Amino acid sequence: MIERSSERKPAKRKVRTPKPLEVVGDAAIASHLVGDGRLIPVLIVDTTAHPDLDELVRVHQYVSSGDCKSQWGTTLSGESQVLLHLEFVRPSPMTVTLGIDVASRGILIDSILMTQALYLLPGRPGDRFMTKQNDPRVLVEVPRGDFGAVWEKMLRSVLRKKFRDGGYGRPEARVAAEEFIIKMRELTGFRLKK
Repeated sequence: MIERSSERKPAKRKVRTPKPLEVVGDAAIASHLVGDGRLIPVLIVDTTAHPDLDELVRVHQYVSSGDCKSQWGTTLSGESQVLLHLEFVRPSPMTVTLGIDVASRGILIDSILMTQALYLLPGRPGDRFMTKQNDPRVLVEVPRGDFGAVWEKMLRSVLRKKFRDGGYGRPEARVAAEEFIIKMRELTGFRLKK
């Protein structure tokens, strides 16, 4: 007898997570040493109430590599926020959920999905990368998984709404959204030449 595996779409799950950490700043850096020169996003997250994350990042600079599982998701309220759940396994076990606002940081989300990586940099509200660039940060691999297709629809929906709110008609908003995505990905797809 032959067993056959059936491929099904993953079921939507309602998961209760602690309040997501807020992204208080962002940037992007490129290096020949990491990611083949790709422009990798840097997320400055507010760790005021999470000194354990500060410690994880500090300790991580002394180990060659660690393990981290990731899972993308959305809030139940719709398209206002994307959640990124990170489960660090090594060097220290820890679970962190990041909340990223789609309207103000959609380019950041798209960039993370395109590069499939991010730098996590602990900080406080008001911090900027310029003043924290020498602080310890951790590089995290973040596969797209099934969320890539969800994001493509979400991004287009948010952009069309934004253009419609700006006075565009439906057809014009659709065209403007597609043009915006092409230009955005030209900029965020930057890669250092060897």
